[in-house]
Formats: sequence, C-alpha cells, structure tokens
Amino acid sequence: ELPIAAVFLPGRPCAEEGGGATGLGWATIAATVANSTANLIASEDTHSLQGLLLNVVQGDGRMAAARICNKSGTVICQTREEEKDSMILDLATPLAQTVAKEVSRPDGTSLLEVSTPLFKYGEPWGTFQFELSRAHLAGEIEATVERSLLMGLMLLVAGTLAAAGDMYVHGLFAALATA
Repeated sequence: ELPIAAVFLPGRPCAEEGGGATGLGWATIAATVANSTANLIASEDTHSLQGLLLNVVQGDGRMAAARICNKSGTVICQTREEEKDSMILDLATPLAQTVAKEVSRPDGTSLLEVSTPLFKYGEPWGTFQFELSRAHLAGEIEATVERSLLMGLMLLVAGTLAAAGDMYVHGLFAALATA
C-alpha cells in the first residue's frame, strides 16, 4: 500500500487570483505532484506513480480525472481506464511550464485542464495532467464570495453595536456628570 504523499485541502480554486485568501489552488497542486513524482520517475516505479495519482484525485475531490504521460505522450498512469496505454498528441512534446486551459467533453461538461512538466534528472520526462470541473470551481468561488459578504455584514453589525454602546456609555457619563 502506497502511503498518502500529499493531502489537498479544499480552498481557493485558483491560487493565482486575488490575495489574502488561503488554500491550495491548481498551480500548487500541479507543482506538489510534479515534485512528488521525481523519485518515482527516476526509479521507473509506475505502480507507485499510479497509486500517487489515485491518492491525489481521491484526496482532492475536485478533480474529474488525471493522467501521467511520458515525453512521447503515451499515458502510463491514469484515473480513467479507457485512457490506459493511449497517446495524447498534445503532450508528445514536453512542456516548458504549467499550462491551464478550458476544455469541453463530448457530453458538454466544461473543465479546466492543467498540465505541468515532469522531469527525470533535470531533463524533461513527461507531463502530469488533471481536469477540474468548471461547475465545481464556480461553486467554490460563489461560496467564497458568500462567506466574504457574510463576514462583512457581521463586521458592520458589530461596528454599529459598538458605536451605539459607546454613545450610550458617553451619554450616561454625561448625564451623571451634570447631575
């Protein structure tokens, strides 16, 4: 049994957007998995790579699918059985950096597809690619906005109550001073 290499907590869907919020975004997930695969790639341990891939997808909960391809674009690990030993032509040339793009499945599902390069001894070796549901991401963004608005409203009410209390106390002291 492969131990869990990383636990991905729910958080901000896109770490690159906005400041001040915490959580792991897709760029962080891509970088973490790329770093976690280095020793497994060097030892050509595809069984453990497959286990890592499954742990990442099950642990994140937002991913629709994930795959690891070698530098010729051949899928060597995947979460969808129908992709086993297939070739993804877009990944036949190793990437220089992490890339994200919106894609649509034949059933009309909109996905964010994230691809990041993998290296073996510092040389391009292949690609880690995963898909995130755009509907799920939109739901997370909406929930974050709702939490922010609720927090702002609570702070506004607390400030109003504090100001009213301060006015009451000052009025009380003023009445006592004149009495």
